[in-house]
Amino acid sequence: MHSPPGSGKTKTITAIVGAILSDTLRNRGTSIAVPGQQRSESAPKKLLVCAPSNAAVDELVMRFKNGIKTLNGESRKVNIVRLGRGDAINANVLDVTLEELVSKKLGVSSNNGHDQAATRKIFEDHKQVSAQINQMREQIDSGQVKGDAASKLQDELFQLRRQKASLGTKIDNVKDDEKLASRNQDLNRRRAQEAVLNEAHIICGTLSGSGHDMFQNLSIEFETVIVDEAAQCVEMSALIPLKYGCAKCILVGDPKQLPPTVFSKEAARFQYEQSLFVRMQKNHPDDVHLLDTQYRMHPEISLFPSRTFYDGRLLDGGDMAGLRAQPWHQSMLLGPYRFFDVQGQHQAAPKGHSLINLAEIDIAMKLYKRLTSDFPDYNFRGKVGIITPYKSQLRELKSRFTTTYGASIIEDIEFNTTDAFQGRESEVIIFSCVRASPAGGIGFLQDIRRMNVGLTRAKSSLWVLGNSQSLVRGEFWRKLVEDAKDRKRYTTGDLPKMLSQHSSKFPAPKEGYVQPNRPMPEIKSEPMSRSGSGQSNGSDNKIVKQEPKSEPGLVHHPKRKAEENGDFDLFKTEDGDVEMEDAPSDSASNTVNGGSGRSTPAASSDVARKSATPGVDASNAPNGAATSGIAGNLLGGMTKPKIRLQPRKPATHSPFIQKKKKPKTG
Repeated sequence: MHSPPGSGKTKTITAIVGAILSDTLRNRGTSIAVPGQQRSESAPKKLLVCAPSNAAVDELVMRFKNGIKTLNGESRKVNIVRLGRGDAINANVLDVTLEELVSKKLGVSSNNGHDQAATRKIFEDHKQVSAQINQMREQIDSGQVKGDAASKLQDELFQLRRQKASLGTKIDNVKDDEKLASRNQDLNRRRAQEAVLNEAHIICGTLSGSGHDMFQNLSIEFETVIVDEAAQCVEMSALIPLKYGCAKCILVGDPKQLPPTVFSKEAARFQYEQSLFVRMQKNHPDDVHLLDTQYRMHPEISLFPSRTFYDGRLLDGGDMAGLRAQPWHQSMLLGPYRFFDVQGQHQAAPKGHSLINLAEIDIAMKLYKRLTSDFPDYNFRGKVGIITPYKSQLRELKSRFTTTYGASIIEDIEFNTTDAFQGRESEVIIFSCVRASPAGGIGFLQDIRRMNVGLTRAKSSLWVLGNSQSLVRGEFWRKLVEDAKDRKRYTTGDLPKMLSQHSSKFPAPKEGYVQPNRPMPEIKSEPMSRSGSGQSNGSDNKIVKQEPKSEPGLVHHPKRKAEENGDFDLFKTEDGDVEMEDAPSDSASNTVNGGSGRSTPAASSDVARKSATPGVDASNAPNGAATSGIAGNLLGGMTKPKIRLQPRKPATHSPFIQKKKKPKTG
């Protein structure tokens, strides 16, 4: 499952877990095989959920603790066991760790607290009796006590000695019990572990933690294994959880983001950094399911990553522009997406081999000051993140901000490296690129996966700080700079002077924040015939307005429009890859069949690639028909297939021609 940024990966995993466990929860039980006993074939198997990092596992556990939904829509609580060391686990999930659950079970089944108190009392009594005996001996030996008093003292001494002997016997018994308990402790703990695992529905842990030695003798099987962030682990790690009789493995990740960390260049040369996810994707590309709708970023932010890294297939869910609208978007400088061309040079850090760029730090500070001073009523605490690929730049950013705003600024702003921020998000992101020099390359900024991570962390606003003259030496950074210029999201000149003025002096564009490949106006197209053939009635030439809200909750991307209207056919010829701006109107759709009015994922992705072409904008369409080349001309301009001449006798040589069905109405 390919999960781009903000596509609801964790929620999807939770839904998958709910679907898998529906039968188990309906049967109200689950069990594992006990050593020495034969497993019942009807016993449902466990679900193992893993990830390379503790943070990713804890995020999933916290979602599972809130409950899951079965296929019937019922919300159910599940028993979760989190494997791992307590010191490496989030405090919010410590209550479901294996050690905690085992200790709780052992504590409930035995009176350890009462036994320890009783044992302490025996030792204290023995100590007191010994002290009394010593005191009486001193009195007798001194000769001060005589007669009846001495006789009485002897009797008391005799009683104390008997009491001491009795207490000594009890102490010996306690010690024997402790030795016996110590010998049985491993067995008791193992039985408790077995009971905890027997009651669990989901077992969660890191990939290395899934190789826990306790599984070796429990004969436990996991019918389904889910690996989150599967594109961030080396192949050998991903194989560990698959050794427990796994019948189905679900890999979830994004190979377009950062790969596993491999320090050895020699190992990387032999593809050691290739994940199991990437290997499977190369071998079986059709088996990868893409989560194609993102729910994190403002459409202005998602536009470039979608077109550049995901072939235009990453769409926006719901009214993302409305959901992510903020008061500071009224200013051009503080809009949802902007590239600031910082004319400064990077320099070597005082220590180490990292780089710093003081000019970008200065602009970052002015941006934060402008944002917080112009909108004082908004609480920015924890809503701003500043990321950079270089650790020295990160240290310098923290130092400068702390000097200006005090130590508490570290709690208000999240400072981090681009790599460490993968999987995280923030309302506002300031991305400092650092690299700026008259000559030379752009270092590891050349890795487009790191670039993708940096550009997809923001929810409402992304402000990129970089030196365009240096960045254009990289292929994809050149595309970003050109894209920002084309979309008028590029700011250059005297940046400190601009940022010293109130943001209201730089109003937002009059046309608003609209993306070229996600037009919002009403679509005008010719009506479909009732036969579902994809052709318009020759006798009916009226223009019919398609309601833009025909699919509530989704952005009206051209790809979605074409799917809704049934405007593109099942199979395309090879020249269907021509970009929309270059394609003549009479060849907007080349079909083999008659056009069933339905779509396939392959066709969807093809249309998405077309719709992602830069320059296709409502304002550039002829005669004001904003999307005639995308939706309307798919019907009116396409050539007539031969099979339309004989609708009742389709050609038998084509395997793609099927009996036509009436399209669904409503």
